[in-house]
Amino acid sequence: MQKFRYSIGSILLATIMALAGLTLGVYSDPKWFGNFGALVVMFGVASEYALLQNELKALYSALKGKGAAECGNNGIPDLSPGEFHSKLAFISHMVIVLGTGLWGFGEWYLGWLLETV
Repeated sequence: MQKFRYSIGSILLATIMALAGLTLGVYSDPKWFGNFGALVVMFGVASEYALLQNELKALYSALKGKGAAECGNNGIPDLSPGEFHSKLAFISHMVIVLGTGLWGFGEWYLGWLLETV
């Protein structure tokens, strides 16, 4: 769990930025919602990068000759990502997609939403 701390923190910061942009967009100017979308993308990419680095570190450490010997010389152990890593990667992908949409079209969407409500 400790190795996922940076990714989880980045996802939380992305969520906070989306909510801050939404709040500023509703109470100030819808343009802020789209501008904060850029920060959502940035934190989503940071989370994804951290997950990739964790995966590469695990792969490299297992391939240093220890992996096969630790498994009784039966070959290299299963190095596929764990379930929690996969879920965080999926959430990071969704944060990047959502943030990109907010960044590009957030002020239009929020402006339309405020006019209809």
